[in-house]
Parts: sequence; structure tokens; C-alpha cells
Amino acid sequence: MFHRDQPSLERPGISYLGRSIYATFGLEGVNDGLETTERAELLDYFVAALIDEPTATISDTTVDNASGLTRFKANFLSSTDATPVGYRWDFGDGSDYTVSFPNADASHTYTYCGTYTVRVEVEDWWGNYVVGTQKVKVDNCLEGWVLYLPVALRD
Repeated sequence: MFHRDQPSLERPGISYLGRSIYATFGLEGVNDGLETTERAELLDYFVAALIDEPTATISDTTVDNASGLTRFKANFLSSTDATPVGYRWDFGDGSDYTVSFPNADASHTYTYCGTYTVRVEVEDWWGNYVVGTQKVKVDNCLEGWVLYLPVALRD
């Protein structure tokens, strides 16, 4: 069992700084040389999961004027070279958080122009989470676009 307090989009801070791993077996029960994980490897995995300090930033915030989409890219860095396995986004406009997906790129259409705080929650392969934030000024939005149907034109 592995435990450390993890930040999330719902709760971005952490209140417990401790980290622990509990195993219900002794390392003497792990056999070496059987084409499975050896004792030393298992200990390396335990230590890597405990000392992992991931960071996340958001970059490449671009606006596609043709579609009205604002695009974002999450950048992930880990002290143990862990690979990210999932990204969740909060676009800062009150819309629902996205579900977790494996791609670092995301896009969103804003209804109203303004400045928003965009956040991304990244999970790495150790099960550690990190939240990155970025303020974004949105000038390309749906505000002001009104379509009335049906349209009747006269010559």
C-alpha cells in the first residue's frame, strides 16, 4: 500500500507531507532470478515512488480564429523520469472538468472573453499527481455571435 497526500483539481493543496509504503510481505519472500521483479528492483520502485516530485506547466496557449478554439499544452517533468499517464483540465470558466485522458493537448471554446485561470491535473505512472496553472487572456469567444433562424431575405 502506497500513501502520500495528492493534489487534485477539486483540492489543489496538500495537508500531509508524509509518505509511506506498507507491504504485507517481507523482502526475504521475494525470490531473485526467476524472471520476475527482484528484491533490489522492488526497493528501487518503492523509493522512486516516494521521492518522485512531479511538476506541470501549461504552454502553447493559442487561439484558432477560424474555429474559436483556444488550445493548451501541458508540460510534465518528474524527478524520477516518470511518464505521465493521464491529464484532467479545468478551463476556468465554470464548465465541467474534463475526464482523464492520455494526451497532453486540450482545446476549449469560451463563451465570454476575459482572463481565465486554466489548470491541469497530471498523473504519472507511480500514481503521483500534480496540478499546474496558467492565466490566459481570451479574446476569441462566442460572445456577440447570435444566429436567428429562420432567416428571410428580400431582394
